Amino acid sequence: MMRNILLVLMSVGPAVVGQLILKSAISQLGVTPGTVGVPGYLIKVFTTPMALGALALYGVSALVWTVVLSRLELSLAYPMVSIGYVLVVLLSWLVLKEPVNAMRIAGLAFICCGVVMISRS
Repeated sequence: MMRNILLVLMSVGPAVVGQLILKSAISQLGVTPGTVGVPGYLIKVFTTPMALGALALYGVSALVWTVVLSRLELSLAYPMVSIGYVLVVLLSWLVLKEPVNAMRIAGLAFICCGVVMISRS
């Protein structure tokens, strides 16, 4: 079981880091779809090296996910992806200094309990 969890983490990890990098890149752009229009915004995003790096991490995550799917039942593997929610909240708090209130912590606890229950089935 531990091997399966590590394999899922190898897929979730790059996606989580990609989320943090993408958030940082988007925050640094200084534009929104409302200020430059959707096409202009997408051009800006897709020509920003940090954003492209984040998207590349999503690609790595997807490739590793194919390995996960070849080894685990989807009904077991996919719920384990929710570990990414927990990691994103924790790292957003630590790295991006985003606020995390008691309600979010309670939600994360429910997610963790659910993942444990599914992993033991």
